[in-house]
Amino acid sequence: MTKEIIENDPYKSAGVDIDAGNDLVDLIKEDVASSHNHNVLGNIGGFAGMFKLDKEYKNPILVACTDGVGTKVALAQESNKLDNIGQDLVGMCVNDLVVCGAKPLFFLDYFASSKLEVSEASRVIKRGTAVHDYIEQYYLQEDRVFSDWFVSSGLSKEPRKIKQPARDIIKECDRNNFTPYAQEIPLWHPKLKFAGRVVGIGLWNGVLSIIDFKTSKKKKYTSQIKNYYIQATAYAVAHNYLFNTAINNFSIVIGVDEKESQCFTGKVVNFIPELKYRVRSFYTQQKGIEY
Repeated sequence: MTKEIIENDPYKSAGVDIDAGNDLVDLIKEDVASSHNHNVLGNIGGFAGMFKLDKEYKNPILVACTDGVGTKVALAQESNKLDNIGQDLVGMCVNDLVVCGAKPLFFLDYFASSKLEVSEASRVIKRGTAVHDYIEQYYLQEDRVFSDWFVSSGLSKEPRKIKQPARDIIKECDRNNFTPYAQEIPLWHPKLKFAGRVVGIGLWNGVLSIIDFKTSKKKKYTSQIKNYYIQATAYAVAHNYLFNTAINNFSIVIGVDEKESQCFTGKVVNFIPELKYRVRSFYTQQKGIEY
């Protein structure tokens, strides 16, 4: 481009920053590539995604779906906790596929915003999905021997930023005798008007609990993770309403870069008032809806 065209770029004047888009691709391309298997052809940045079906499929029927994370976007922006909504999006699409009897093969998405903030967008897209995938794979097994699975699953060959948090979260769960009953299930509350997807529900040291997994570059302190408590409380309240259960405990396990994992536990009943306040505030103040 000539200097004149660059200075008067019609795309940029219309709000499309091509340079920022290229910067985002550079930041996330390694994480995106780490989620690919041999069926994925090419890498991020093309005009379309390509996926090669294995020969094992005879007369295949492809099942496709699309979804969004709904009100969680607003909550994530308000609390500046953007690291997990990408995981929620993948989980919601996977669930919609499996209830149709289909096997999830690939995920095709796009990122849209009124203004592209590269650092924020990269937090939404990066690494968490791979960590959650490995944890889910491990707990889907009937006979779990971590040392064998660590090698056979391919986790041992992953980059440290994926391998360490996944390994440490699993070990923390095993230390607390985690017995999963359900993983990645959608929940909603028709009266409180919120929805989300819980990572896990199961026994934690013999007590039925909401289980959530997070990743972080730095150690977290209790004062920093109140939003995690509120999120876990929302899952418990919704599950109790929908299925007539009485879940009153949650455990949040955080895989930390270069550090040991952290585990935070709490009682649902202690955070219900704050949950109700936040939901009410969201609808009345941000949406202008009488709640």
